[in-house]
Amino acid sequence: MNASLQEVKQVALKVINNVRTMGMAISPCILPSTGKSNFSLNEDEIEIGIGIHGEPGVYRKKITPVNQIVDILIERILNDITINKGEEIAVMINGMGVTP
Repeated sequence: MNASLQEVKQVALKVINNVRTMGMAISPCILPSTGKSNFSLNEDEIEIGIGIHGEPGVYRKKITPVNQIVDILIERILNDITINKGEEIAVMINGMGVTP
C-alpha cells in the first residue's frame, strides 16, 4: 500500500481520537530503571486505571469479582467516547507484561 504522508497522518489522527485504554492491577509493577514500584497496594486492593509504565491509577478499591471489575473498566471507557449503534469496535486484553 502506497500512502502519502498526509494520508498516514489522517489515519494516525483517527486512531488517536478513537482509542481508549483502561488498566487495572492486583499488584504494582517493578520499574526496571529503579527496581522499585511507583505505588503500593494492600493485599485486598486493586488499582483501577494504572498506566502502562507503572504509573498509579485513578483510584483503588477492594478486590471484587472479575465481572464487576470488567463492568467498571468498560463503563469508564464508554463514559469517555461515543459509540453509535452499528459501529464496530475492537477490544484488546493483555497482561501488561505479567502472566500469573
